[in-house]
Amino acid sequence: MKKIYICIFMVAMAFLGLPSCMDETAIVWEGLVVEFDRLSGRSGGVYPRENDGANIAEQLQINLVGAHQSEPIDINYEIDNTTTAVEGVHYELISPNPVTIPPGSSFAFIEFEILDENVLPGESWLLTFNLTNSEAEISENYKSVVHTIAVSCISDLAGTYRATMSGNIGDGSGGVSDTYVDLISTVVLTADEDEPIVYTIDDMSFGVYPTSYTIDAPPGRIRDVCDTLTDLDDMDGSGVPFTISGTVNSDDTITISWSNTNGDSGTGTLTKQ
Repeated sequence: MKKIYICIFMVAMAFLGLPSCMDETAIVWEGLVVEFDRLSGRSGGVYPRENDGANIAEQLQINLVGAHQSEPIDINYEIDNTTTAVEGVHYELISPNPVTIPPGSSFAFIEFEILDENVLPGESWLLTFNLTNSEAEISENYKSVVHTIAVSCISDLAGTYRATMSGNIGDGSGGVSDTYVDLISTVVLTADEDEPIVYTIDDMSFGVYPTSYTIDAPPGRIRDVCDTLTDLDDMDGSGVPFTISGTVNSDDTITISWSNTNGDSGTGTLTKQ
């Protein structure tokens, strides 16, 4: 029995001594590395084009990995030759080159501006930055950032409208059987939750189907890209394709035209109620 107690005592002593051994062998890293912030990995995206004459301010963060320094750290950068965006057309650099991490800090920033009014909807331009030289080591994994530049205009068309339309009543095969003038109806535009520039119209015949054919109004959709409206290839309940186009005017009225393959058509104005 004595031997068992002695063994237990020796094992306990060994564990009690373990923390002091670990404290004595702590490893301290003393290097200095600079890198783009990892959240900047593929930055940018779709900017709202507001057509207000003002550029959009942007910046990329550079991190210092290591202890704060008592002297500033300069970091040189370049625009990579894979860049498709054009300086002075799609972006402007604001920061000097090099940028500097101040004493006692862990950050520097490359500031630039997006010239959103020079970018057309549907275009996508790439702006690639590289860190090239510094008093600190440059991280191989985070020395480059690709910034994407694309735009979409702000759209706010949801609501109830008074539609005043003139056009043709079709003969069912693409021809015209009659005409109409100043047909007034009420239409409602509802914004899509997932794509706010897409709207559902509760009647894409703008009164023709309910009044001329006494059938249900066919719902359809339009997309607003910087005040230019296009359809989304919708059909009525019988599978008849519709084409819709339009423009949002400076007074917030909408000029719109529509047609279908039966020969129905119309052109007119939507006025928000």
